[in-house]
Amino acid sequence: MSAPRIFGLFSTGTLLLVLLSAAPASAQLRAASLDSLYRWGVLYDEQGPRPYTMLRFKRLKLVVTTDSIGEFEVAVPLVRVLRLLHDVLVLDESPLGPQEVDVNFFQSGPIGFRVITADDGPQLGPRLKGSTRIVGGRQWRAWLRQTQQSR
Repeated sequence: MSAPRIFGLFSTGTLLLVLLSAAPASAQLRAASLDSLYRWGVLYDEQGPRPYTMLRFKRLKLVVTTDSIGEFEVAVPLVRVLRLLHDVLVLDESPLGPQEVDVNFFQSGPIGFRVITADDGPQLGPRLKGSTRIVGGRQWRAWLRQTQQSR
């Protein structure tokens, strides 16, 4: 009688260990403490991911850098997240000037930030592509003037 119980416990324990060690999300979540909210995202443009680029959270006053495949991670203490609920992620190093995207901390899935480039111009409409906004600046005005003159 006791042998099947031990086998059952052993097989359940083994299965549990296999599931815990095979889940990539659990390995990433261990980096954040229990009282933090963990978010990740990707920065990309029409050519693909943008590696080693600095992004800044406006209200959190936090800077993150993308890795070699354009992904970034951030762990924010829950006390700060509950006070803010949302923030604006800003890319300052852009050919058209600063660009930003709204971030809801409790939205499911990764934070997607698509960088607007000069090739996107005709489809832009009112300075908007998806959820990314161009804040403005000299580069944007010069590009807009050049585009309007070429029409």
